[in-house]
Amino acid sequence: MQLPAYSVINYRHSCERMSEIQPASVLRDPVLNWTGTTCGLFKLFFRDLLLSIATLGVYRFWATTNMRQYVCSNIRVAGRPLTYTGTGWGLMRLSLLWLPVVLALAALAAHMWLSGSNTVPLPPPEYDMSVDPPFGAVGSVILSVVFTFMLLVCAFVIALLTYPLVHTYGFLQRRYLLAHTQLCDTGFGQDGSAAGFAGAMSGRMLLCLVTLGTHTPWMETERLRRTRGATRWGKLKFGFTGQGGELLGWHALTWMSAATTLAVVTAALSMIDIATRSAAGTPADVSFWAVLAAGSAYAAAPVLAWLILSTAVSHFTIRHLTLADGAIRFGLKASFGRLLVLRLTNALIVVFSLGLLTPLAVQRRMRFFMTQITLTGDLAILEKQIR
Repeated sequence: MQLPAYSVINYRHSCERMSEIQPASVLRDPVLNWTGTTCGLFKLFFRDLLLSIATLGVYRFWATTNMRQYVCSNIRVAGRPLTYTGTGWGLMRLSLLWLPVVLALAALAAHMWLSGSNTVPLPPPEYDMSVDPPFGAVGSVILSVVFTFMLLVCAFVIALLTYPLVHTYGFLQRRYLLAHTQLCDTGFGQDGSAAGFAGAMSGRMLLCLVTLGTHTPWMETERLRRTRGATRWGKLKFGFTGQGGELLGWHALTWMSAATTLAVVTAALSMIDIATRSAAGTPADVSFWAVLAAGSAYAAAPVLAWLILSTAVSHFTIRHLTLADGAIRFGLKASFGRLLVLRLTNALIVVFSLGLLTPLAVQRRMRFFMTQITLTGDLAILEKQIR
């Protein structure tokens, strides 16, 4: 059946009107994508590594800038790349601002050390320490305790002064990096003040010391709320909805498992060592391998515990991240187990290659997150911002 001419004209007019009212969506599936290559990362990594060695580490600020530019330019949000306009000199200038503070802390530590050493009386030169202790056995023990206590007080004071400064520098560096990162000519930013962040983290750390570490999950969520949750992209603000109680179980399970593992390994190695010493003809060799195995276990258990806990925090952070006052929510398709396997294999790749295969670990991490992170909710807000 052939339509009249005026019907065809009205149909075309309606289609044109609909295309004006409902333009084609700019959001693609997937919204996030990674276009970087392993070869490109290796070229950039080894070039910056050689230049950093040649400049005795000074070039590392420019190396950080180059890596961030490469990563941002290969992250696609709805097909649009991120851009980074920061410079190596900007990062270096930010670090140089803290050089007088670092030198002042070093001078304070040296002064406290010398002052503590001068308070301990030295024995006369005619005394032989190996034959006749100058202050007697009890006096020597008391002096050792006093000197150790002074060292601990010095270390505590230096740590108390350094902790807020480290967080202040980290906050300012994050603000600089975000301020020079853009998407569709719209810049990112970090809300809040460095002093407020450092003060909050220092207060939380004191609570952790008072509560013997049980306050750590709440300190972690407070840090995420003041960093990830205080980020903005143009007028759209990110948010963080996680609570410290959700991480308490992970903290308790991880560190209790590590402590139990160390205790069991130590007891087993002690029993094996005692049994083999009475029967083996070369007890020195057995003792060496026992010590080596125990040292490996002591080193591996805390590292594995930290790796599991940091993986749980990463998984927890992504699932509780929001955008546009909660209208858009982030998620992760991958399970905790898959994320743990990724981080464990990446750590093994970096450690056993002495850091030379770091670009491979970066490529695997970026490809994983860009394919596994999801965005749900009112995506029209995101689409409008991208346009």
